[in-house]
Amino acid sequence: QAALYLIWYLQTENVNEEKLPEYFRHMVRYLPAEQLSEVIQLARTQLAENIDLQVEIIKAVWQGYQQKGLRIDSALSDWATQLTQKLLLEQKVQSVQWVNYPLGAEQSDNPWTLQQRASADGNRSAPFFCSLPAGERATGRLISQPFSIPPELSFYLAGHTGFPKQPDNGFNYVQLRSLNDQRVLKRVSAPRNDLAQLVRWDLKEFAGTEGYLEVVDSDTGNAYAWLAIGRFQPEVVSIPRESLQQQINRWSAAASLVEQFKIRSAREKMVALLSQSRLDPKLKNELASALISLDGTDAFRPLFPLPVSRNPAAGSFQQAVIEAVIEQKQDRVDDLMKQAFKLYPSRLQSALAAEVAQQPNGMERLIAYAGQGIASPHLLAEPAIRNQIQQSSDMQLKHRAEQLLKALPPREKQIQENIAQHLQSHASFELSVENGKAVFEKNCAVCHQLAGKGALVGPQLDGIGNRGLERLLEDVLDPNRAVDINFRTTTVITDAGRIFSGLKKREEGAVLVFVDTKGKEFTIAKNEIDEQQQSPLSLMPANLLEILSPQQLHDLLAFLLQSTNKETTANSLP
Repeated sequence: QAALYLIWYLQTENVNEEKLPEYFRHMVRYLPAEQLSEVIQLARTQLAENIDLQVEIIKAVWQGYQQKGLRIDSALSDWATQLTQKLLLEQKVQSVQWVNYPLGAEQSDNPWTLQQRASADGNRSAPFFCSLPAGERATGRLISQPFSIPPELSFYLAGHTGFPKQPDNGFNYVQLRSLNDQRVLKRVSAPRNDLAQLVRWDLKEFAGTEGYLEVVDSDTGNAYAWLAIGRFQPEVVSIPRESLQQQINRWSAAASLVEQFKIRSAREKMVALLSQSRLDPKLKNELASALISLDGTDAFRPLFPLPVSRNPAAGSFQQAVIEAVIEQKQDRVDDLMKQAFKLYPSRLQSALAAEVAQQPNGMERLIAYAGQGIASPHLLAEPAIRNQIQQSSDMQLKHRAEQLLKALPPREKQIQENIAQHLQSHASFELSVENGKAVFEKNCAVCHQLAGKGALVGPQLDGIGNRGLERLLEDVLDPNRAVDINFRTTTVITDAGRIFSGLKKREEGAVLVFVDTKGKEFTIAKNEIDEQQQSPLSLMPANLLEILSPQQLHDLLAFLLQSTNKETTANSLP
């Protein structure tokens, strides 16, 4: 009776919209199945102009169906299809001017809200992107679409970089980057003022080249830790009329409906949206998941979520995965898996390994990857995967896994803390790609080649920037984490009891040629060797923080990150 009363009540009274989802969930749960179409029709007619509320209602109705053990019927399916079409039509599938990328290791909500703010010239109503409404601790990196750099660019900027009497912490800033090589051309910190201040850049030396703006709030402080930007002149970019998050939420809702209700008629529009290179990272994963569900290509699922790339280029690994999903090329999964283990940071490798291990023949694949140095053998020691190995009836598989685990070097807690610290602090450094290049040439080029310069002792590094900051930090600060089988060192004990360690390069008649940690070759006569054994260690020194200052390290990272021209980097740092 209460459910019937609710139908009458909703048809005749003004109701608090926040309570509607719960009302509909209650009606679906307690009304007879034959009356549910009436409930759905009520929602579609009463809320015809409120697409966002309809999304919440259909979720509640579907929960009610599940609680009653009902299957999707035509009334619910038709509603989901019509709502999906409207969500995709409401938001034009076109290039998005601005995309937010999360900072640090974890996915985070988009902090950039549309807000009217006052400016120093007396304007009090101009729209700004502002991170303050999301809370002082919220962070994000807002990237504009590329544009032709004008001779001069001005905009208004408000916000803070720490408490007023403290030095500028360097966490909140705006910078102009070159699209070609990612160099920072101009940079300005937050003005430490609630009133937006004019910023004017003379860009004559860069005029006509392609660039983009990067607006960064990386301050997690609880006060004086926000940024706002707007009023661009000339309008090479602009502030949109609708919030970025509203657009993302509607596309996300469409993806969810497509996945839940298998709406095949929406596939073409979903593909068009997913094909955009500039897309919110979380939304990209949701759209891909919907397509995988629609197409029945579950072999792709372990590859998601994709690692976040600041400005993904065509031909990047992420793009290769998306194209394979769109084209349903499951025969590419093994190759993409191998690339993923080479590219993903440790936290994503763990999730990937857990997913792979649960697939048919997945544990066999994972152990093979670990043995070849494609995946870190440390993954086999993670509790869930270790338990699966112990429960396996395949004694050969268990033996191979145990042998790999026995050979592992110890993982030091300090290394992991160093990686986390430098990941957090990278944005606060005034970075110089030129200085980073000099650091590379002095310390790395003896073994690594980049852009045709350096030696080919270790892996070639063109395209290393595609790995992203987090994985790159792991590679340089923890080089023994996952070493390619071709770049593992060999320990040699001679008849005289001397011990040598280096990378075996080749045989020359009666001698073996090795390379030491400084990139220098040395030879050992074969007839003098008593014992030789390959280790799981890299030739690369593990004490880079003792060799480089923090500024040198971050300049080096900036230099490496700008190398994104190679399609993939499966043969990059071991």
